[in-house]
Amino acid sequence: MKKGLLTGVKMLAGGVFVACLFLLFVTFMTLEKRRPIDPISITDMEFQAIELKLRAYFQFAGELPSEDLGLNALRERPSSLEKGKHWFQTLRKDTSDIWGKEIRYEVSEKRVTLTSAGPDRMFETVDDLNHLFAVDDGDWEEEFGDKF
Repeated sequence: MKKGLLTGVKMLAGGVFVACLFLLFVTFMTLEKRRPIDPISITDMEFQAIELKLRAYFQFAGELPSEDLGLNALRERPSSLEKGKHWFQTLRKDTSDIWGKEIRYEVSEKRVTLTSAGPDRMFETVDDLNHLFAVDDGDWEEEFGDKF
């Protein structure tokens, strides 16, 4: 029982560590005055933040949210999530891109695609921005090992 609790604490500490690194990066990029951050870079940072939150969800819940639940599963505990599965709120705001359009979430097995409609605010056009990643049960150990 203590080993399971320790593993959970390690996972939470790792998630907090990664989130802090991301916030430092965003702060540094925001304070840099020599060059403005373009909307595509901002969208990429939003994608990376959502990816971190989905990876944390996967680590604690053991599964990714279904497409029906979408990114809302990061804001509110899904009623379909089994009792005993850990969940915590990682998203407090909507998931609109910089152009005000909701980011599309698609999942197949353990592969995720996040899509922004881009500057024209229309999906399925050439300016769409995509972010693809896969989660795996071993991701955490590979990335953080015994650091925590």
